[in-house]
Amino acid sequence: MELCGEVRCGYLVEGLSGMQFALPEAVDILRALRSDQQYDHEPLLINASDPTNPFGGPVRVQGITTQPARLPANWIAFHRGNPILLIETSGARLTVVGEPPHTAPQHALRQFVELVRLPESMASFKSVTVLQCNGTPAAASSLAPLLRALGFRRDANHTMRYDGYV
Repeated sequence: MELCGEVRCGYLVEGLSGMQFALPEAVDILRALRSDQQYDHEPLLINASDPTNPFGGPVRVQGITTQPARLPANWIAFHRGNPILLIETSGARLTVVGEPPHTAPQHALRQFVELVRLPESMASFKSVTVLQCNGTPAAASSLAPLLRALGFRRDANHTMRYDGYV
């Protein structure tokens, strides 16, 4: 297919291992996104076990290297192709990766909270209880004001809880 010009082959996305294949149009879009510094879109939230999740490598956060497990209870938010937020154990642990744009974590968390409101047959959880944010108790973390703005309330032991049907 590459010889016929139907796909392009190469190392198209930095940080991903192995040979990658893409339609020629997709390569052009990736190049445009890379060069357009003004391009700012909402983060993309992907389940860690989703086959389309391109991210499988370790993430370094505040000097600590973590490897998000590819489990259905874990989610990764991407902004411009970079991981910006790890949501582990159905929201119990939140980790902001790097220094994402100010509103990106808020949009990613809003998308995650919307999953609670899915019909019962589709939702894997009915509430979210955040225990830790960046390694500190949720209610005492820097993300606490953001969580309150999204409808979370403080619960026992410095956790933050969101119920989808409140």
